[in-house]
Amino acid sequence: MSMRVNYVRVAADHIELLQKDLIDVWYDLHPNADYPDEYPTVTDILKELPGDVEILTIQGWDALSWLLSPLKREETRRRALGQLLEQDSWPAIDLPLVAIEGRDSQISVPAVDCGLGEGAFDSTKVQKLSTALSQITNDDLFRNFDFDTMRRFDLLGFGITFSYDEEGKWTEKKLTAEERAAEERLAREWVSREFQALQQFYRRAAASSQYLITLFS
Repeated sequence: MSMRVNYVRVAADHIELLQKDLIDVWYDLHPNADYPDEYPTVTDILKELPGDVEILTIQGWDALSWLLSPLKREETRRRALGQLLEQDSWPAIDLPLVAIEGRDSQISVPAVDCGLGEGAFDSTKVQKLSTALSQITNDDLFRNFDFDTMRRFDLLGFGITFSYDEEGKWTEKKLTAEERAAEERLAREWVSREFQALQQFYRRAAASSQYLITLFS
């Protein structure tokens, strides 16, 4: 799994435009153009939207969700055990998970829908999600940080490294104590940067009363 989450802050007018098929959106943006030389991509369309539009790409979304959401941690645990269909109760969905992964999005956006969970939140929901993220402290972020556990669950950016040993066998690379400490320090710094970027992005969207689209790529 190598997906990233792209967050796009847009105006309500953009959401209305993106209710159409991708090619129809392209023609609306290029009313006097002939058929495009190449079929437009989602990124092409988003970059051409007029006005105050910003795209943020987060690669560490998987780790952020795991650190901040009890539901995500339980899903990860059950998936590792092959027990996703257990009938036991699940933790309730939480606002950080909604903000990070775009779950329970209210609005479909066909122009950017690749079938991976794309959707959008209106400005009222964005305000609520921004407030929830802004209340998370650095201590909150790292309360559930466990480098070894996150590697064992193969979270994005925390996967175990494999290499060929002296006998030519494909085996797990064993880290020295110094290597492990260095990797954990870098992982903590990376997670902190990713989360701060996401907090600030939601804050800008909320301050401008914008909608917010989440899409995986």
